[in-house]
Amino acid sequence: MFSDMMVGQKMSSISITVKLGLAGTLAVAIAIGIGRFAYTPILPYMQSELGLSSTQLGALASWNFFGYLIGSLTPLLIPVIQIKQRRSFFIALSTSIITTGLMGVSYNLISLTIIRFIAGVSSALTLIIGTGILFKKFEVLESSRFKLSHFCGFGVGIVISAIAVPMASKFGFNWSSQWLIMALICCCLAIPVLIFMPADSSKLETVVETIISTDHSSLSFSLVAIGYGLFGIGYIIFGTFISAMSTEMSQLGLLNDYVWLTVGISATPSVFIWQKLSDVIGKDLSLSLACLSSAFGVFCAVHFATFNTLIFGCALFGCGMPGIVALALLEGKNRYSGSLTSAVAILTLSFSFGQMLGPFLAGILIDRIGNYYFAMQISVVCLFFSGVFMVNPQRLLRLLKNK
Repeated sequence: MFSDMMVGQKMSSISITVKLGLAGTLAVAIAIGIGRFAYTPILPYMQSELGLSSTQLGALASWNFFGYLIGSLTPLLIPVIQIKQRRSFFIALSTSIITTGLMGVSYNLISLTIIRFIAGVSSALTLIIGTGILFKKFEVLESSRFKLSHFCGFGVGIVISAIAVPMASKFGFNWSSQWLIMALICCCLAIPVLIFMPADSSKLETVVETIISTDHSSLSFSLVAIGYGLFGIGYIIFGTFISAMSTEMSQLGLLNDYVWLTVGISATPSVFIWQKLSDVIGKDLSLSLACLSSAFGVFCAVHFATFNTLIFGCALFGCGMPGIVALALLEGKNRYSGSLTSAVAILTLSFSFGQMLGPFLAGILIDRIGNYYFAMQISVVCLFFSGVFMVNPQRLLRLLKNK
């Protein structure tokens, strides 16, 4: 009898864990995988049909990431978000879906800019609040192996947009209809999130109080924050303009549709690979390797302009991306003596600065120089140095002491 009860409790725990993982994954797919990254495959259509320059498109992306920056600050400035977690989460998620749809009914640069900004705010809030809720629930369930599962949503959303956008184009749907289709898909994905997302847990630590009482001058935390910011610059340049760059590679033809799809497919399971590797060699070294693999992927995609090397490079890039986001938050928490919410918000702040800066500078360079080469070199360099900064200096000090 007792053993039957234990088995029943274990099965119930597994069921809850799966539901939580599904809710988190689909939420991230809606807010970031689609809300942010659907812009990448739709960008070439917007550029040709609206006559926008790379500078304007880069600025549009930067406004989205400026919104992400504001969104990452919001939990620090409005403590009520920490109390009304589930309500705040669904307001942010609903806003992500609405702004995705509004992109399809806006035809001037000002309105598009405002919408991308609001979308950035909502995506940051969805990720930060959702991560806080899910981490706590997984800890209660003692399911630490799955606490990063929602980061699979990056890849899931990218795969959906990489399939839906070219398919919609083949059926004659223009860029505005493509955004509306993505919003409709988001509405469908939101149903399981609404059903399975847990109710509010106990009140999170007061973020502002934690910040006041915590030493932020810690070298190790500062380094991971800088590295995360550099990663923001490097990954978003490639992530924003790769579809536009591959579209101009005439030798690809119809194979161009597979470029962004490859990023999504490789990104989806990668968080578990990097998590497993981090258990063996440490989060900081796993983070560093993920950044360096992304840097090498961009290098291959840009320097060896063939279909095979482009696909290989996109696979490496996609494999590193969600793992870096997930592990950077965990490694940052390990190096930070305050709350998880504070660590996530501060790291997201640094990441947001990088994301905001990258597309704007890249767009200007692309228009001035007339190609994507130099902008992509910035991506490679930033990703490389992000890998350098991710290594915990305490590890180096221990090596020196042992010698």
